[in-house]
Amino acid sequence: MSDELHIRLRHTQGDIGPIEVPGSLTVLQFKERVLSDWPRDGALALETPASPSDLKVILSGKFLEPSQVLDDLRPSMGDPKSDFIVTMHCVVRAAGSSKSSARSKEKDKSSGCCAVQ
Repeated sequence: MSDELHIRLRHTQGDIGPIEVPGSLTVLQFKERVLSDWPRDGALALETPASPSDLKVILSGKFLEPSQVLDDLRPSMGDPKSDFIVTMHCVVRAAGSSKSSARSKEKDKSSGCCAVQ
């Protein structure tokens, strides 16, 4: 299939795009393209990802895996025609943050299940 896709990324600080990309790109290649087009000024510049792995792309409520091919995601996009703009959401993961570190901080705050009187 591999037609061009027009993708807009929606972030809490503003939109990026639409960016025209071939459908044959993987999500990782798409993220690399987004990083090269990331705004250098304005509110979005304050949250510039350091690498593609810091950028999480969401489509239909699901985080996209780096190895997925955009053409394979067309059914989730509603099988867009060549002149349609597909909106995806993105979040920037702060450097050094991960699920495991957030959980360990949460555990540190709790004192256990028993109280000594």
